Amino acid sequence: MSQSPQNDTPANAPADAQEAGRAGSWGAVFLSTATTVFLAELGDKTQLAIVSISGTSTRPGAVFAGSAAALVLASLVGAAAGGSLSSVIPTDALQLAASVGFLIIGTRLILRSREEPAGEAEKEDPTAP
Repeated sequence: MSQSPQNDTPANAPADAQEAGRAGSWGAVFLSTATTVFLAELGDKTQLAIVSISGTSTRPGAVFAGSAAALVLASLVGAAAGGSLSSVIPTDALQLAASVGFLIIGTRLILRSREEPAGEAEKEDPTAP
């Protein structure tokens, strides 16, 4: 018996290799995700909140456990929602929406940081007549 020539054609090889490259090994995806989240969280409001809570607590282990649990839960929700959304909405559209969302948030934060803090206008120089 001879095999079907369709199974042995080189045209199928790039598609298989491309699919395998997109999927990536578990370790590669894990390392990439861990590195990205770690770098994104440095100096983030979450980290600042943890520093603040830890500074007022005598139990840094409990602060770590609570913050780790919250990050794991938030990541679980994001991973579950991302997997569901990517089956309905194209990946490029999801990335574009996330990018636009981050740009809007960043722009609002920049604009708010340039505004005069509330109450500063009411404070007057005590040495002024």
